Amino acid sequence: MQTPDVHVGDKGTAFIATVYDGTTLVDLSVSTVRQYKFRRPNGTTFTVSPNYLTNGKDSKLIYTASAHAEGNETVDDLNWPGIWQLQAIISFPHSTFRSNYYTFRVYRNL
Repeated sequence: MQTPDVHVGDKGTAFIATVYDGTTLVDLSVSTVRQYKFRRPNGTTFTVSPNYLTNGKDSKLIYTASAHAEGNETVDDLNWPGIWQLQAIISFPHSTFRSNYYTFRVYRNL
């Protein structure tokens, strides 16, 4: 996964993951649930539902940072500076898999 420089409060940053089983691309078009789990630098997490980049057969998922609900509030996805982690969780009819996690930095603003 590759992302550009990311800053606190950014919206529109695309997180694109290519899902492999070892070295083999995974056909995601038959998956039943697709999630990205983000872990903030303070250890808290939230989960979002990425979309197929095309049709899922290319093994690629995309999520564009915006805002999400936490309890009774709506918060920016990228709301904390520091080192973040991202993991894809993919469910199929008879199994669920988790990717290795990807680490990225969210920078402070002036």
